[in-house]
Amino acid sequence: MQQVEIAPDPNYDPSLVQSTSLRIIKYTPRLWELKTGESVSFRSNLPEHWERQLRPGETYELLWLGGMIALCDWETTKECLGKELRLCSETGRDLLVLPGGAHTLLSVGSVRSPPVPRVSPGPVQDENRVLGAPILSVELQCPPTIHRQGLFQVIRELHYHPSESQEAKAITFHTLIASRSIATRDCFQLYRRNVTRLERVETDSLNDAYAIYDDPDVLVKVTAHDDFTTLRPGESWNFPQYIQGRSWTDIPRDAHVGETSYVQYNGGTVDWWNWGGQEGHASTKVTLSCSISGRVVDPADNGERPRLVVPASNIVEFTLVGSG
Repeated sequence: MQQVEIAPDPNYDPSLVQSTSLRIIKYTPRLWELKTGESVSFRSNLPEHWERQLRPGETYELLWLGGMIALCDWETTKECLGKELRLCSETGRDLLVLPGGAHTLLSVGSVRSPPVPRVSPGPVQDENRVLGAPILSVELQCPPTIHRQGLFQVIRELHYHPSESQEAKAITFHTLIASRSIATRDCFQLYRRNVTRLERVETDSLNDAYAIYDDPDVLVKVTAHDDFTTLRPGESWNFPQYIQGRSWTDIPRDAHVGETSYVQYNGGTVDWWNWGGQEGHASTKVTLSCSISGRVVDPADNGERPRLVVPASNIVEFTLVGSG
C-alpha cells in the first residue's frame, strides 16, 4: 500500500478550532459525559480539500494518528452546569490521550453522491403582506470587509411601521422568525457570486446543528420568555446574526481574498403575535415545541388573527481581506 500525501488546507488555522475554555450549559455542543466502559460514536465528513484530491476508483486506508483532549474534568455534566472548563495545562490535570492506530478502508468509487442541495424559498415580497396585520420590515447592516479570523456579524433591524389605516397599537410577538435555528434557517441566507448570478452557500455551523424533539411541549408566559418581545409603532428591535465566530465560519473554505459575499433576510411569517403590550399580556400563555428554538404549537392558528408576513430585507455585501 502506497502512502498518499494530501496537500494541507491553506485556509486551515488551528487557532479557530482549538478552544481554551468552555462554559457548560444545559445543551452544550460537542460535550460528552462517559462512564467507565462507555463509548460515544459520531459521524465526521471528510475535509473538502481531501475530496478534491481523492481519485475515483481508488481505495484508501484512513489512519487515526492519535490526539489529545485538553478540555476535560472528572465531574458529571450535571455537576459542571454553570462552570467553565479550562485547559488541563492551566488546572494541573493530565491531558486525555487518544492513542492512534484505528484505521478503515475507503473506496472512492463506492461513496454516494452528495444530496441535492435544498432550494431556499424565494424572498418574500411586499405584496405578500396581509391586510389588517401589523407592518414589519427588516433592514441589514454590516462592515464592508471580513477577515479569516475573528467575529463577524450582520445587524438585523426589525421595524414596526405605523399604519395610516388602523389605530396605532403595540404588538407582542414570537421572535422565532428573527432567530437562527433549524426551524428558520432558510430565512437568512448567505450567497456568493457565480459569474452573473448569486449562488446560495450551504452552511453547517454549530448554530444549526442541534435540536430536541422527544421532550414534552412547553407552556410559557409570553411576557416572561426571552423569545417574545413587544414593539410599539415606530419602534425597532436590533439583533445580530453571526456569520463567523471564534471557532467556526460560514464563509466557504475555498473563498479567496477579494471575493465578495452577500447576505439577505428572505422574510417569512410570524408564527404567533397579538395586539397589546406587556401589561395586556401579563397572563397570556402559549405552548412552544420542545425543540430549543421551536414554533408555537398552541394556539396553532394564532387565534385566527391575520398572518403577519415580514418581507425580504435589503442585500448587504462584504469582501474577504487578508488574514488580519
